[in-house]
Amino acid sequence: AAFRDFMILCRTKSQVEVYRDALRARHIPVNASGQHDLSDTLPVARCALWCDFLLHPRNPVAAVQLLDSAGVSPAQIFAVQQHTGCDLMTLLRTDAPEIANLPDGLSAPARMLARMRRAQRLCAELPPSALVEELLSGDFGLWDGADRRQDFSWVCQYLAILRRAPDQSLHGLLGRAVQLAHSSLERQLDSEPD
Repeated sequence: AAFRDFMILCRTKSQVEVYRDALRARHIPVNASGQHDLSDTLPVARCALWCDFLLHPRNPVAAVQLLDSAGVSPAQIFAVQQHTGCDLMTLLRTDAPEIANLPDGLSAPARMLARMRRAQRLCAELPPSALVEELLSGDFGLWDGADRRQDFSWVCQYLAILRRAPDQSLHGLLGRAVQLAHSSLERQLDSEPD
């Protein structure tokens, strides 16, 4: 018998997670279905943080949450501010030349700040749905450390729902992306990544 010939039925999500983790640890392919919190899907959760930041570009809390999700610590943010003499919001509004001269230990925060400025520019250059797709497919760190095979179908389902959202304005779609990321769905797609 092949792995695909077996099915395990569980009553709760926590039971599914126990089996899924145990089978994966033994390199046995698993396709878990049922209710799923989209915020448990790392790329979707990170996309929501990006969308929240783009919705509130002048909110330092949204910026710090996004930096934190990328592994940039408050101490690193403070060090960048000390080194450049600029506050965080100024660093996000301009391509401060001082960022190019940061010591090697601050290269990761500098790269993330550059990504954040690039995403802000894309808001004016791309249609909102293309912006969200670029966040999920571009170099914005959403897939770093994510289980691509397990998360791919959830990301596809997330994008499909966003494409059908009635309000396709920038604020409408970004707001819906944040809201949707904090909801539960049933698996509808059985897609595999390319």
